[in-house]
Amino acid sequence: MKLRSVILTIVGAIAIILIAVTSFNWIVNRSVLQLLEGGVDQQPSAAVFVPRQAPVMVSLLVNPERLESLVKLKSPLGKGRQGQKELQQIKQGLLANFGLDYDQDLKDWLGEEITLAVTSDDFDRNPDNGLKPGYLLVATAKDAEQARSFLQASYSKRALSGTTDLVFEQYKGNNIIYQRPKLPLTETNIAASAVVGEYVLFANHPKVLKDAINNVQATNLSLPNNPNYQQAVNSLVDPRIGVIYLNLPAFSAWVSKQPFTDTPQVDKLLTATISLKPEGLIAQTAVLGMNETNLENQLLPQGVGALNYLPPESVVAIAGSNLNELWISLTSEDSPDNNNTFSPILKPILENLVTAFPELDLPQDIFSWVQGEYALGLLPLPGKRTNDWIFIAQKVDNVDSQAAIKRLDDLALAQGNSVSNIPIFDHNTVVWSRLSQANQSLNNSFRLDTQVKGVHTTIGNYEILSSSLEALSQALAAVENPLIKSEDWLQIVNSLPSPNEGYVYLDWQTGGKTLRKQFPLLRVVELSAKPLFEHLHSLTLTSLGSEDGVKRATILFNLM
Repeated sequence: MKLRSVILTIVGAIAIILIAVTSFNWIVNRSVLQLLEGGVDQQPSAAVFVPRQAPVMVSLLVNPERLESLVKLKSPLGKGRQGQKELQQIKQGLLANFGLDYDQDLKDWLGEEITLAVTSDDFDRNPDNGLKPGYLLVATAKDAEQARSFLQASYSKRALSGTTDLVFEQYKGNNIIYQRPKLPLTETNIAASAVVGEYVLFANHPKVLKDAINNVQATNLSLPNNPNYQQAVNSLVDPRIGVIYLNLPAFSAWVSKQPFTDTPQVDKLLTATISLKPEGLIAQTAVLGMNETNLENQLLPQGVGALNYLPPESVVAIAGSNLNELWISLTSEDSPDNNNTFSPILKPILENLVTAFPELDLPQDIFSWVQGEYALGLLPLPGKRTNDWIFIAQKVDNVDSQAAIKRLDDLALAQGNSVSNIPIFDHNTVVWSRLSQANQSLNNSFRLDTQVKGVHTTIGNYEILSSSLEALSQALAAVENPLIKSEDWLQIVNSLPSPNEGYVYLDWQTGGKTLRKQFPLLRVVELSAKPLFEHLHSLTLTSLGSEDGVKRATILFNLM
């Protein structure tokens, strides 16, 4: 696997490394209990070696052996070996591209932190040789002398093999060791290492290593001296076992293999802390540098009542307030908030909903008048290739929702559908349908097929729309046993902060197969963090709005 692929995967690796931990029984162990309370309070100390314009940095703030102890001590019977095997694969996979073996090279001297960063999309800034990303691995050492001995012994073995020249160099008071292949002389294969204080540094090129040392000695160059970074990390106060940092423009350029030009504009940063909880993994995210909107935070202290009409079988549930504003923020290129926290998940889902109702201009015909609560559910029904949709919208006093509903019926008629009324559970239901001729039978008789294009009804202060009669009937029946009264949902809500702006919920265990087919983006995400998704029961995201220029959200990975 190429190092680029490893870095893409590592954004999810902090979560992956804990997949075997979350289902275990409580034990009385001091170091373990600290982790189960969320983690530690430290920030990544190795960030002093990382430049402030670095595209991505990922830090594990807990020695992997402590995590492995959790696996051994807390695994249910028969599950311990599987968890240990997964942890071992992750440890080896993250280090393989640096030519390191965890057990042989790091285990004995490794401290409590491992930080991996892409320092630059092109470390030599030479346009003639293409983009050459810089990669830096920094590990704390509980015994610096032992780590230094390891480096010398490791490089000596490689030099004795006759395939590399070993180079020793003094740089600003630090001993740098690097290897250079004899033939062919390919700079991309040069690896460099150094021990700086309690830190052991590995880089894919001596220049990357020297730049890291420069960052420490000229502190204004390093990431911790970026005030925007400090503002983002200081807004995330919960204990953590890992930290993920992205410079969004630089990260996007690196992923797309395009050159990145640093500008004096405000940095657009995403910082996330990963905490370990009994329910699973909690990611607290902070996004800074996005242009502020004039919209007030849509915090909902009482929850979203529209969720009472989503059945427990829903594999996707999205709920919040004022869908019109949300849609504008997600889809308008000119919107100052088009990088909304929800955007990567909500936008493709809502676009898929638009495809499901091709007869309607959903942004104009529906979203424009949904200014109260809303809930959107994806429901798999037996015998259907695609999932059915349920959409619930609250009526508000300042919007003529009845006129909007009447317009929907008129549009259905104008597009060649019939509009009829039928009772479902004593609720008058409007059905948009289209007749078509079925195949002629052997006795020359004809049969008409009815294709339901959409249905809607009113219940209380809510309008419910759906793509099928079956889904609508389940929505009406859900009042007695809705999704939000299920045991899984209650556990999720109790684990997330409140008040919040609503939820995005994916039931991966039940609906993963159909969700992959319907949303290709999820396939890409799953491949980048496959071990995590193999243990994922559900994923829930909630936004906490903006404060002091920082947009915050929480993601719960409910693992099994």
